[in-house]
Amino acid sequence: MRRHRFVCILSEFLYHDGRTFSVLMHIADLAGREPEVLGTHGVNALAAIWCYLNMGWPIPMPEEQVLSLLKGYESVAVLSHNAARCLNALQLRRPDLS
Repeated sequence: MRRHRFVCILSEFLYHDGRTFSVLMHIADLAGREPEVLGTHGVNALAAIWCYLNMGWPIPMPEEQVLSLLKGYESVAVLSHNAARCLNALQLRRPDLS
């Protein structure tokens, strides 16, 4: 319950000014390493990132790095759907990335 609340709070800060983008990416990364423990939190973190990407605000990390991380998350069953959605949103923003 505490982790869920923590991800929700980070998401609110993300929507406010983007400052927690890298933290939410890190949570997704941890979920990719331990999907049975943190999978749901990684899914929620990626959902927040997807919403942020669709807002069109600047990404506070190198976009190539975000692309690489998201491609890695596609191979994790619990994260694959949301990772693919984030990749799609990122590629709509930057068609030159692939």
